[in-house]
Amino acid sequence: MITIRDMETEAENGCSAFDAADQLRDYVYGLTGQAFAQAKERPLTNIAEVTQYQDFVREQFRKAIGAGEEKKSPLCASVTGTLHCQGYRIEKIIFQSAPRVWVSANLYLPDTAVPGGQHPAVLLVCGHDPLGKGAAEYQRACICLAAAGIAALCMDSYGQGERPDYYEEEKGRECVGRCTREHDYAGFQCMLLGESSARYLLHDAMRAVDYLTERPDIDSSRIGITGNSGGGTLTVMMMMLDNRIAAAAPGTFVTSRKAILATGKPQDNEQIWPGLTLAGIDHRDCLLCMAPRPVLLLAAAHDFFPAKGTLDTYAWCRKIWKLYGQEARFQLYRDECMHTYSLEMAIRAADFFRTCFQMGEQPAGPGRAFAPAMLRNPRDLWCSAGGYLRNEKAGWGIFEQNRERYLARWAASGKDAQKMRTFLQERLCRNRRPGPLFLRKIRDTEMVLDLFCDSYLWESQEGVINHGFLFRETKDRLPVTIALWRDGCRRLTEHYTVIRDICRRGRAVLVLDITGMGMLEQRQFSPAVDKEAFYSAKFKLNTDLLWLDDCLMALGCFDLLRCLDAVEEMPGTDCSGTELYTWGSHSLYGEIAAFLDHRIRALTCQCPRASFGEIVTQKYYDPADMASFVIPGILKYGDIEDIRKWRFANENNCQ
Repeated sequence: MITIRDMETEAENGCSAFDAADQLRDYVYGLTGQAFAQAKERPLTNIAEVTQYQDFVREQFRKAIGAGEEKKSPLCASVTGTLHCQGYRIEKIIFQSAPRVWVSANLYLPDTAVPGGQHPAVLLVCGHDPLGKGAAEYQRACICLAAAGIAALCMDSYGQGERPDYYEEEKGRECVGRCTREHDYAGFQCMLLGESSARYLLHDAMRAVDYLTERPDIDSSRIGITGNSGGGTLTVMMMMLDNRIAAAAPGTFVTSRKAILATGKPQDNEQIWPGLTLAGIDHRDCLLCMAPRPVLLLAAAHDFFPAKGTLDTYAWCRKIWKLYGQEARFQLYRDECMHTYSLEMAIRAADFFRTCFQMGEQPAGPGRAFAPAMLRNPRDLWCSAGGYLRNEKAGWGIFEQNRERYLARWAASGKDAQKMRTFLQERLCRNRRPGPLFLRKIRDTEMVLDLFCDSYLWESQEGVINHGFLFRETKDRLPVTIALWRDGCRRLTEHYTVIRDICRRGRAVLVLDITGMGMLEQRQFSPAVDKEAFYSAKFKLNTDLLWLDDCLMALGCFDLLRCLDAVEEMPGTDCSGTELYTWGSHSLYGEIAAFLDHRIRALTCQCPRASFGEIVTQKYYDPADMASFVIPGILKYGDIEDIRKWRFANENNCQ
């Protein structure tokens, strides 16, 4: 006889009959590799072919992030203060990018006189620094631009500078971390509508360009953009979709998907563009949309964005610009630094924009020099009184905008069971390779307390193993209850009372480990990261699946349905009365499986997670292992309560 704890220890140590520690990673990387291999080298041999492909890339990108034709509201811009510096002044600006959405920005405006009184301008979009426009590297870049005679508008993005969306005044603290954490927290809510937080960041940047074009002292025909890291991401997005950008200098972001995959590093929500890898689109294709306008790639030689991908992308893009006779317009500068917008990058970018804007060479002398003393305390650059713009303006963030879109467009719209069924079936089966189960018992039957127990493996799909412990009171032929909960067979003690009670009702209980769970848990890429946290291995692998228009939850639901096939092959089971028992968040899996497969005769959900709609309409939700509980776009077709209603209606019709 063995104990429940013995079995949990076995599950924690991994499957002795199959090396599953990296099974999920190998599956995801294998699919991605196939997509890379199938992406044909497009023979872009003339400008007409390039133009046609640019349109294709733009359309795929719009679809990926859920971008549409956004309605433009009045900017209601105001200057809340001015700082006078040597050779330039800094205006503190607030504008409204959408109703109730307020943006804080600093405009560095040179004092030098210019023909017609209009300066060229560059929009600087910040990387993921909590200080936003107040960060030293972005102040420095703006000062270099201003010294070169170019106006620089540096704006705070969501979760940065004066724009944290989750600061609660009554608590006196920020309830969600800034930058990437905030983007991902709101980003999961966006995913449920088939969208991305990128659509909101992109809209803000476009409205910043609107602001520049409305100023009489800015030349609207000479507007550029630059940024690094997350700002490099946003720069590339603007290069794709905003044709007012005359020149661009994306920094420390551009590489290739293949190179990023090999690092094992996750990216945050606005850097994940669902379906683009499946469509054969990579970083180079996104840059292509800018051709033949001038581009300067800014790269750090020691960046975590791999240099090989950057160099490969640069070499490919130069060929495209060459078709236009403009090869010299596509440039690369690599600084011997780590991940930052370095001073040398800032100087090179200023020179690049001067050339693009036909301002002549930058004169030598003190006007070009940068000194650390020029930097301001970030508080001095605040456009609001207390540094929390949203609270002072009773403004909205990504969550409120996303919720409003859901309530206005989908929550009350007509819903159709067949459309939902088609959507889910397509989602669950995408990229799958079902074949023979190859069911096998991996050890002799053992007694666990007062129950018999068998351990089974089977192939959910080609090369992907699932596992289950089958408990029963007798060796008679019994109907089966499939049990699914967090950590599967690693949490038997916690659920043993339920297992025993179900067995005493004359049933067998199959405790299921789907891909990446329980005995099949994915090894963490970084031991310091909790397995259910943002940026864990599952989080990262889910982002990789999103690039393939796939997700972990779809994979897990597919595994659950294949488990029904495995039950039919298990000796001593009666598959005519299969039931499903779920606990916690995995109730969402159970509801979907029971809706799609009539072989599930009954479903019991204990301590179920909130519906998908509740996640979207509540500002704060439980983020634990959120990567495992989102199917992008599902709320366009209905919610869990709709699925339940349709399932009950179908059961009544069949009686």
